[in-house]
Order: sequence, then C-alpha cells, then structure tokens
Amino acid sequence: MIGNGLAWFFAWLFARAACHKVLAPEYYRTVMSRYAGAAGSALVWPLALAEAVLGLALLLPRWRLPALACAAALLLLYAALMALQLLRGQAGMQCGCSGPGSPLQVSWALVLRNVVCAGLALLAAGSAQAAVSSWWAGLASAAIAAGAVLAYLACEAIIGNAQWMEGED
Repeated sequence: MIGNGLAWFFAWLFARAACHKVLAPEYYRTVMSRYAGAAGSALVWPLALAEAVLGLALLLPRWRLPALACAAALLLLYAALMALQLLRGQAGMQCGCSGPGSPLQVSWALVLRNVVCAGLALLAAGSAQAAVSSWWAGLASAAIAAGAVLAYLACEAIIGNAQWMEGED
C-alpha cells in the first residue's frame, strides 16, 4: 500500500511538472537557461515529455520499478542543479519548481526536499511490483498518495513563506 501510494504521489508530481512546462514554455526556457546555459532552454519540451511519460509509467505496475528509479534519479539531478546554483552564489534565482506564479527561489531547503523525495521514491521501489489487491488496499494507497501530496504542498508553502519572511526588513 505504501509503495502504491508513493508511486501515485510521484505520478501526480511529475504530471504536474510536465503541465507547468507545457503551459509556460517561455518561462521554463528562461529558468532552464539559467541552470544550463543555451542548451538548457532547448530542453523544455523533451523534459516535459519525459516527465509526462514518467508520470504515466508510475501508474502502470509493470513499469513502476524502473519509473521509480528514474524518478529518484531525476529528483537527485534537480537537487544537484540547485545545489550547484547555490554554490555559484545564485540563491536569488527562481527554481522553477512550481510554475511561473511561484515565488520559490533556489535554496538548500529545496535541495533537501528533493533528496528526501528521491529517498521516498527508492523506498517505494521496494514494493513496486505489489498490485492493489482489494478496495481497502486501494483506498489506503489513495490516502497515502493524498497525504504525500498535501505534505509536499505544505512543505512548498513553508519554504516559500520562510523565503518571503527572510526578505522582509
């Protein structure tokens, strides 16, 4: 149940990420060029496609194990790119995590969030092949997924509020 619930959470997360890129490609071209130069801006559509395919694969039990491994790897890559920006002194740049309307900026808290999420993806991979066997297990998995979504959104809000409060004089 935990593995299914976390896989469903990651399906939501990567579908959301893909939708953000599809709905605001110019914003992501700008953000991604800050991370990876001119090559970064060319990666918006391929990355959106990869995130969408990953989100779908997470819903399919047959593909769940490799999809969870890819999810962990992608989350760690995003964490490493943010850490690199921080080490370069670019703490004030938008991270791109939550779309163009989000005030979130690259921070160590976001790096830690992505590392924790990667760990959860690997935890879910431990039971990736288990199918939902009953309505009760499905309901429990859905509750776990919903709880993970709410925890993720709360974490995002807390980080955003902390960043906003740090900017106050």
